Amino acid sequence: MPNDLAFNGILHEYSFLAVDKLAAATSTEFEHILTHAHSDHTSGIAHLPLKTKVHCTHATKTYLPIVNDPPVGHLDLVVVQYDRPFTLSSKSDQPVVVNVTFIDAFHCPGSASILIKA
Repeated sequence: MPNDLAFNGILHEYSFLAVDKLAAATSTEFEHILTHAHSDHTSGIAHLPLKTKVHCTHATKTYLPIVNDPPVGHLDLVVVQYDRPFTLSSKSDQPVVVNVTFIDAFHCPGSASILIKA
């Protein structure tokens, strides 16, 4: 796959949303979403600033400190329930607001597909 088509973790349509691969989104300007605790999805998570909010399922929050090295205790892991929309917005002068819903991905415990609606 050509590099210009590879997903780097930042959504093109909503550039304030970082999904997995969080190494590209260490600024506090981003809203962070973690779909599950596998290492190919958590890259860069340990380098996020202190108290950065990362939205994830309860199972992902539970597994993440166990399977991730280095530790992630400095993060604010925000538990999101499946099928319950929540709102995220950009931190710009003219905020962009989206509704995000976690849907069970049936990939591993705690995994979620995400539905984003503007």
